[in-house]
Amino acid sequence: MNSKLIILADIEKDNSSLFSFSIQFALITRLEIVILYQHIPVIPSTISSTERTKLIKSSAAAARRKIEKLSRSFISKGLKTKISITRNDLDKEISERYNKEDILVLSLNERNSIFKKFLPVKTAIPVINNLSNTIICIPEGEKDVDFFKWKVAVQRSNPLDVHELNRILKLTQDGASEIRFFSVIDEQEAQNEVTAYLKELTDYFHNDNDIKAGFDILEGKDVFDSIKNLMQNYPNEFLVLQKGSRLLTDKIFRKFLITAIVKDAKIPLIAIG
Repeated sequence: MNSKLIILADIEKDNSSLFSFSIQFALITRLEIVILYQHIPVIPSTISSTERTKLIKSSAAAARRKIEKLSRSFISKGLKTKISITRNDLDKEISERYNKEDILVLSLNERNSIFKKFLPVKTAIPVINNLSNTIICIPEGEKDVDFFKWKVAVQRSNPLDVHELNRILKLTQDGASEIRFFSVIDEQEAQNEVTAYLKELTDYFHNDNDIKAGFDILEGKDVFDSIKNLMQNYPNEFLVLQKGSRLLTDKIFRKFLITAIVKDAKIPLIAIG
């Protein structure tokens, strides 16, 4: 079954960076596009059930018209595009109706209501853990994002899912990629063991024609500060994290992603399953 690119769009907010990236990504990967929108109509408590039904239908129709207008940029590029409107929670809708191989893409926008709904601070970890899909997060604003340059955070104690990373790379095999694996260690960790694991990953992915891979070791006691300092030097490159790792569940999504990426650093992110 072919994978899909599922765009979680908020029709009330700026989607320009999200849609621009999604068009380029879909043209490269030839994935079918689904624009998924969670429709939550405002319904007065005093109206009758008949009026309620009419209001829901008219509100949904208005939302669809807006999305159809937004989708013209995809259709004009010859991309197969489907619109889906749901009143379900997005994680429930995705897990029930789509496949784990489908790739999700959403906007990192501090005031973006869909982002707050999808990844609110208090529920970020359960939602991420409930979905095994790879998720691409695009900052909104005047920024060019280079999909072919990745900084991949890894831990020797929690081996990287090389199969999923390789699958994403193969989807974009028409373009050369640059990957830098890195680990954050403190003075108590055995650097030679970490180096051996990073070199193993580099050797596995490096290909002179398609992928140029390398690795770095960052020394620091605070994982959050070390990664933030690194990525602020490469604001247009993707930070790649593996869901379920200590980096993601223990610190990144609580502090770095929600606070620093969304509000300050605005760093493009790929969270792989």
